[in-house]
Amino acid sequence: RTPGGQAGAEAWREVSLVLPPFPLAPWLALWQPEEGWTGDLVSGGEFKLVQRGTQPWDVDALISRRSGDLSFSEPGIEGGRPQRLGLREARVSLRARQGVWVAEQRIDGRVLGLLTGRQVVQPLRADAWPDPTSSLGGEVKLDVSNLRALATWVPAGWRLGGQALVQASLGGTLGAPQFTGRIEGSGLSASQALLGISLHDGQLNMALDGERIRLTRLEATGGPHGGRIGLE
Repeated sequence: RTPGGQAGAEAWREVSLVLPPFPLAPWLALWQPEEGWTGDLVSGGEFKLVQRGTQPWDVDALISRRSGDLSFSEPGIEGGRPQRLGLREARVSLRARQGVWVAEQRIDGRVLGLLTGRQVVQPLRADAWPDPTSSLGGEVKLDVSNLRALATWVPAGWRLGGQALVQASLGGTLGAPQFTGRIEGSGLSASQALLGISLHDGQLNMALDGERIRLTRLEATGGPHGGRIGLE
């Protein structure tokens, strides 16, 4: 459309959509019916597209948690009962200007920990939409301060503890992403009384290299005499 009263003005088009609060679990259940998504998580958001003349589209999109939580069922874990994620915050945004697309995420939950990320996608042409050939850059970070909350997601009888950190830089293309970074675990523990397994004071280091994950260090204290076991 062209703004009224401005003869010869540059034509522009706009599409705006405000998403009222809606339950997210039914949509996830349609997308991944085998995961058993349930819960009362309510999300909302907004979406806006603007194009001025022949310029690339400007895009602003946001979806965020308003209230509630998500649960999913995993066969064989805790009898297949729904496991809550304990979400406190969830926010995903997308912005495009002059053919550069920027996505950002911030998800905070009792089980998942804190996930933050920022990715930049750039198609070969500024007026094109992202496709598998578009270049990819950015980073993602996951910080789990207490692995104990993951105990409900593992087979019955297991107990977990410690902290984990994942930091990765992204490269390559949208169709073939490359990851470089590290995975670190500290103060790790795992026990299963029926199997006689009891490990503690564990340390884990892994390197992310393209499409590979390389273990560089794994050690823990365990066994009947409290010996140190490790792999490097």
